Amino acid sequence: MPAAWVILPSLRITRYPRKQMTSIRINGAVAAFVFLTAMFASSCATMGPGRPQAQQDQVVVDLFYATDRKPDNAGTDRVAFGKERGELSYGACEVVVNTSENDKSEFSERSFWMTSDDPKKTKDARLSRTEPLAFADLAQRIAARQSRSSDQTALVYIHGYAKSFEEVAINTARLVYEIDYRGLPFFFSWPSRDSRVSYPADVATIAWSALHFEEFLDRLSRQNGITEIHLVAHSLGNRALLQALVNIIARQDEARDWRFGEVLLIAPDVDRDLFERDMLPTLKNSPSRVTLYKSEDDFPLNVSRQVNQYIALGDAGGEPVAYPPIETIDVTTASTVFRGHSYFRKEPSVLADIYYLINEGKGAGQRPFLEAREVEGGRYWRLQPAPAN
Repeated sequence: MPAAWVILPSLRITRYPRKQMTSIRINGAVAAFVFLTAMFASSCATMGPGRPQAQQDQVVVDLFYATDRKPDNAGTDRVAFGKERGELSYGACEVVVNTSENDKSEFSERSFWMTSDDPKKTKDARLSRTEPLAFADLAQRIAARQSRSSDQTALVYIHGYAKSFEEVAINTARLVYEIDYRGLPFFFSWPSRDSRVSYPADVATIAWSALHFEEFLDRLSRQNGITEIHLVAHSLGNRALLQALVNIIARQDEARDWRFGEVLLIAPDVDRDLFERDMLPTLKNSPSRVTLYKSEDDFPLNVSRQVNQYIALGDAGGEPVAYPPIETIDVTTASTVFRGHSYFRKEPSVLADIYYLINEGKGAGQRPFLEAREVEGGRYWRLQPAPAN
């Protein structure tokens, strides 16, 4: 396979030959050349409205959302959502992402577990606007965006434990920016307590939110014009996604088009035994490709193993397990213990893998950096780390 060159929004040129990736940070005259080239190209073609627009060291990412958090506007003049349970509602928001290397957050898994319960700080993005919408108005906004875009797909992200509404919006925007996604980006924010010590409460709440998430997916899948809906879940959010997907597959009407595209289960905090017994038999019949990302160095899931006394689906410790036709990706060698749970936001090779999966629809056997490993019961894939810049 010949080498392919991809220019990512973070101003890196990444070379993807058959078995090697070389990432070269752009600087000086090279940066100027790439910038001028990109400006020329943008003047010759219409860019999709979901595409982040670069303005100096910032880009603005427009998102849609669904949430079952209760609005919390006390003492403020802006729309906000807190940590209490509420009714399912919809809206749009705007996130400003800083693209300068000097502005990127130094957040790590170590800080996640060792700091207080103060809201986590981030320098690399901010939620600048939130606008609640009735679903009918949301549908009109979707149609307007579609009329200006060549990418008619949608992407839905559902978050994990200890996240605020603002954090979820920021994380979604960064993912959209990093993988250069040009379709319709959505996120579902369930009422996490946004506290490191409230894991039991979040476990109960994600179970409560699962039916709301399923309702949202059902309504979105009926929206005219959307060709595919990619589903991305992280950590505890996988519990809602898996329950919804199993229910949707079980009641699938053959007369109704299947609207879901790629399904990504990232670091799922799901009981592996329950998954194998109660979910896997149905998921094997999924019309969508399901990709499972897991790591042996996932510190929160290692802690979860000690607390809950079961192995989580996203924990790659122990004997390797494969679940064909689900494509299992072990990212242990491409992550570190301090990024072991947030690797999908932090590790270049993981982001590159998601880029090929979402944007180009390539299976594991077609994507670079993946080595096939045969185990009893099937095959899984080992993701190789990105070379240092």
